[in-house]
Amino acid sequence: MTAAARMDAESFLLAISSSDRDRDWSVRAALASILATMPADRVEAAVQELAGDRDVRVQGAALTALARFGTPEADRRILDALQTPDFAVRATAASLVGERKPPGGAAALAAAYARGDS
Repeated sequence: MTAAARMDAESFLLAISSSDRDRDWSVRAALASILATMPADRVEAAVQELAGDRDVRVQGAALTALARFGTPEADRRILDALQTPDFAVRATAASLVGERKPPGGAAALAAAYARGDS
């Protein structure tokens, strides 16, 4: 997939937009990582969708991809992930908040810590 995305980004984006989600979580997680290397304005919506995947392993990969975009929408999704029930997703979000330092990040981390979530 990575080679296809690098060789012809337009065709790659067209192909993934017209295909169903793969059943294998690792393929969806890899897709999030590949999309992170592409222009945010073209792929952020797809990565946001992956951040809501049913598998928490995909969610973590998508959050990491969103952090690379550095957009306000990405920061909001990362901050929201501090409240998710899954510990691994919260830990990923907490780490990304520390790296990105989004507005409101310190307060969101403090609130998550006070709740005992992270």
